[in-house]
Amino acid sequence: MIESILMDYSLGIIFIAIVAILAGYFLPFFGQYRVAVQFVGIVLLSYMLFLSGKDSERDVWEEKMSEAKVEMANLRAASEKVNTQTIIKYVDKIKYVDKIKTQVVTEFVTKESDAACTVNGGFVNLHDSIVKGLPAEPKETDSQPSAVKLSEIAETIKINYSNFLLNSEKLEALQGWIRDQKELRK
Repeated sequence: MIESILMDYSLGIIFIAIVAILAGYFLPFFGQYRVAVQFVGIVLLSYMLFLSGKDSERDVWEEKMSEAKVEMANLRAASEKVNTQTIIKYVDKIKYVDKIKTQVVTEFVTKESDAACTVNGGFVNLHDSIVKGLPAEPKETDSQPSAVKLSEIAETIKINYSNFLLNSEKLEALQGWIRDQKELRK
């Protein structure tokens, strides 16, 4: 509060301080108080110059802060736009994956095909091992027919590939979003 009052009258106070310093040198009527008047003038001048510098520095800081706030608001708006575009692209790409997931396998693999095709245990063993991320180990039952039908295999493959496509699209969307966010920060 006192600083703000002093800053309002800073030029006048600085003028008084300079007059006090000079008066101590040139006016003989101060007599024994001449040094005290000069000292008060010097202290007052120093303090006012300090306050002026402090006020000037605060103004510069506030200006930089307001510029930073504007820049952050612009970045937020641009980032939100990138987020929206990424979501729209992702949703559009996912629509075709959903079409794949909803396809009915029995339209492509008939009951006759199921009956005509026997799937051996080796294929099932190999497929299951790959899905688990393990190397397949041959078993004695690999050459024997399994109870798995061709339509079940088609359904499993459909689900696996559609999940793969879904994850692939998620990854591409995330990578694109990261690239776009980096571009905003340049």
